[in-house]
Amino acid sequence: MKSPTCPVCKNQLERIKRNLGAFEMCNMSFLVVCPGSIDEVKSVKRESDSPFPFIADTDLEIGNQMELTLRDNELYPSIFVLTKERTIRWMQKGRNYLYYGDEELKEALNCHNWI
Repeated sequence: MKSPTCPVCKNQLERIKRNLGAFEMCNMSFLVVCPGSIDEVKSVKRESDSPFPFIADTDLEIGNQMELTLRDNELYPSIFVLTKERTIRWMQKGRNYLYYGDEELKEALNCHNWI
């Protein structure tokens, strides 16, 4: 997530939640990395009613390591695919309310029946 207040990010969480059955067919799961305090991130998780685990990147350590830091308290909204060894196999950095990167993700996963 870009930030705890990002409306596009919240919309993406809703889109993913609505399509969980299709994602499961593709053997996918999600982990949400969100900048902000632990309380802010807990609030986002509670408000979104998302079944995914959330990680509070309180000091932007994850964002900095992945070169996703946008500002002092924001990350580029991104999707990344991890291998079993927890290395990044594919990453799509940035999105907006008109572009979520669905096609690129489907190609990267070789899974064409999800959204």
